[in-house]
Amino acid sequence: MPRVALLSVGNIAGKSEVPVNFFLASVKPDIVYLFVSEDSRGIAENIISQTYLDPKNVNYLHLPDPLSINSCYEVVCEAFADAVKKNPKAWYSIDLTTGTKPMAFALMLRTFQLLDDEEIDGRFNISYTRKTDDENEPMLLCNLPDKRLAGGEM
Repeated sequence: MPRVALLSVGNIAGKSEVPVNFFLASVKPDIVYLFVSEDSRGIAENIISQTYLDPKNVNYLHLPDPLSINSCYEVVCEAFADAVKKNPKAWYSIDLTTGTKPMAFALMLRTFQLLDDEEIDGRFNISYTRKTDDENEPMLLCNLPDKRLAGGEM
């Protein structure tokens, strides 16, 4: 089952790199969708250049207005449609650590909407990383059930 990561990247140099690198190292995705603003694209490219990821498996999705829920949601929906079309049976990891609140909200909302989609036969998890005692500690918000088992026992 391929691993697909979807995450937003904030524009504060020095603050986005550590949690994004931690997330990518933790989930080891095959394919990545990065939601970036004009200001955060360079940060995202720098992060990816330091990973094992093949650049052809990395998708940069430009958010014209990272402070608009509608704008973020439209781009997130397009990205999810592309990811699901190409990988209907995947492990989708969504990280909410960096980026704006509208970016995180759009990612979360679309993830929960897709749980009812009959064409998706994958798994989802949503996480964020918080800093405690100078170490990054992954915090799993939700580990959503396998689509085949949704509504039943795990």
